[in-house]
Amino acid sequence: MISEIKLPRLHNGQLQVKHELSRFNVLACGRRWGKTTLAIDLAVHAMIAGKPVAWGAPQYKLLAEPLRILSRLVHPANAKINLSERRIELSTGGSIQFWSLLDHNAGRGTKYALWIIDEAAFVRDLASIWNESILPTLVDLSGEALFASTPNGHNDFYQLWQRGLNHTSDWHSWQMPTATNPHIPVKEIERIQATTPESTFRQEFLAQFEQNEGAFFRDFRSCINPTLQIIEQPGVEEHYTAGLDLARKHDFTVLTILDSKGQQVVWKRWRNLPWRAQLQAISQIAKKFDCQIRVDATGVGDPFVEQLQSEGLRVEPIHFSAMRRQQLLDNLALRLESKEIALLDIPIQTAELEAFHYSEKTGRPDAPSSGHDDCVMALALAAWRPGSVAKIY
Repeated sequence: MISEIKLPRLHNGQLQVKHELSRFNVLACGRRWGKTTLAIDLAVHAMIAGKPVAWGAPQYKLLAEPLRILSRLVHPANAKINLSERRIELSTGGSIQFWSLLDHNAGRGTKYALWIIDEAAFVRDLASIWNESILPTLVDLSGEALFASTPNGHNDFYQLWQRGLNHTSDWHSWQMPTATNPHIPVKEIERIQATTPESTFRQEFLAQFEQNEGAFFRDFRSCINPTLQIIEQPGVEEHYTAGLDLARKHDFTVLTILDSKGQQVVWKRWRNLPWRAQLQAISQIAKKFDCQIRVDATGVGDPFVEQLQSEGLRVEPIHFSAMRRQQLLDNLALRLESKEIALLDIPIQTAELEAFHYSEKTGRPDAPSSGHDDCVMALALAAWRPGSVAKIY
């Protein structure tokens, strides 16, 4: 009966995601990577365990293929398949219901152990549907969710994906290029790359979130050096400069160090660490690298600056006004455009740089209202050159 269900074998990329699953999961993947196969695997295992599952997509026509595949897979187990209702039930009591997310009330009034949101980047008002309709259906059973999609710019799916980069608070994210599917010929991918616009290829096959028109940092990805590594010991006769952005409520403390060639060689990030422990960690690193530290001394930064100075560190406090913040960001953008800085390949930092955009209200660069700017501001402080000419808005 149930043993008659034969699921496709997962490739290594799919297995990695499956083994690393948290409660809320966001998978950005390239075309033909196999997200539907993975989602079906998760759905069937939940159904076999007697759990209720929901599957949502941006529109009805995108439900047809997974419904067809699932029906075929579970048919040998004498499953109850109701195609008109888009519902399948197993003898274990497990079930799956398919929903079009054109209906913002999808699933309301029902409880589920697993929600799969397919092609999530193309769901209109995804954030509100998630918060108002889907998430409440997971409360009774402490249910889980998988958002899976090819990227589609910096929209709600991108914001959810950023949550999972922190690997905290039940969220986990992945970025899986098409090439991690071993069943897709490499030559085929190379052929597509040769005939496809670069930005399209990056989004559709590398699973990268392409910048919107209002992006502030453009083409900074060429500054990312995948071979660059965080160093534990300073170089002989090398000079270092650090930028320190201190945590406010819900934020992170980030320390970035650049060497004299503009290479990012140290990156540390803390959250919910007591101030005394942060002071000790920062002091230890700064003394080791004998570096000058530029610190955002606004608000909570002022007393912290005094404590750093009492440790004998060379500290340059910078009080953030709107003008000074703009100068710091303009200088960072200029140095990135000029390829004067080599960045570590840190997904969280990359995501923050990508998300920075011109605010429609002020015309100034800013992070999304639901995002963070700690990595960007620490980098901007480290990269600041006194006397830099920066445009003022």
